[in-house]
Amino acid sequence: MKRSSTLCLTLVAAFAIAGIPLQAGAQQAAPKPPVLEKLDEGQAPEVTIRPSAPEIQEKREQGKIKEVHVHSGGSNYVVKANEQPGSIQPGEGQSTAIRVPQWQILDFDLGMRKEKPEGDKAATPPTAK
Repeated sequence: MKRSSTLCLTLVAAFAIAGIPLQAGAQQAAPKPPVLEKLDEGQAPEVTIRPSAPEIQEKREQGKIKEVHVHSGGSNYVVKANEQPGSIQPGEGQSTAIRVPQWQILDFDLGMRKEKPEGDKAATPPTAK
């Protein structure tokens, strides 16, 4: 029994001594990081960003805002007030406290016909008499 514990202790000491030079050698053998070169900055891009203030139209009834129409750049959307019908309170039943904006995607003009340009009148073939 004494022999096995002595053998075990000897092996642990040998591995500990052998491991120290390996770790020190591994730290010294690490390559140095590459030298970084300075780059010329060059010219700034020629981009002009024009801030545009959105057009806001509010619809009020009895001093309360009912709808807000916002025209910002190329997008248009409407935000409506979140009014619950009857006596439903926000958070009860099927009511919700969130009212998302309604984005206008396309605008159809069904009542108006487009007038033909004058150049199209000359391009139509003459009618037979």
